[in-house]
Amino acid sequence: MCQMRLTVCLLASCSVSSFASEPTTASNAQACSQVNAAQEVDQAEKMLTLTSDEKGVVLPLIKKVIDERNLISKQNQKNQKALLAFVERASYSTDRAAVASTLAEYRLERNDGEAELRKIVEVLHEALTVDNEAKLIALGIIDPPTPRN
Repeated sequence: MCQMRLTVCLLASCSVSSFASEPTTASNAQACSQVNAAQEVDQAEKMLTLTSDEKGVVLPLIKKVIDERNLISKQNQKNQKALLAFVERASYSTDRAAVASTLAEYRLERNDGEAELRKIVEVLHEALTVDNEAKLIALGIIDPPTPRN
């Protein structure tokens, strides 16, 4: 059954469940996310020019970037749902300080996740040649580094 779900994930880009009557569950979504991450790492490995020693350093970092990006996406979705629920419960009589505090907390959590990803990407950038960095940027695995002033 698990193999069937993984196959369906590959064939349907994880957008549909293996059976029409079977709802998409968190475990299905997680399995699809893992398959997609593995596909991204495989694609990067095929495209990059790496020695066997470099593969041992760079590929785990690429996987870490992809995993962190997926984790941030899930956390951002969770936080956005919580913010939406708060906003829907809030009325015009709601204390503005509570709204500002909730919004500040939302922004802080979002920035914390992105800061962790930036740290991982910075380590990856240091391990890459310019050509390999360009390839990962073209694949959408990393963004170009922000110029420092």
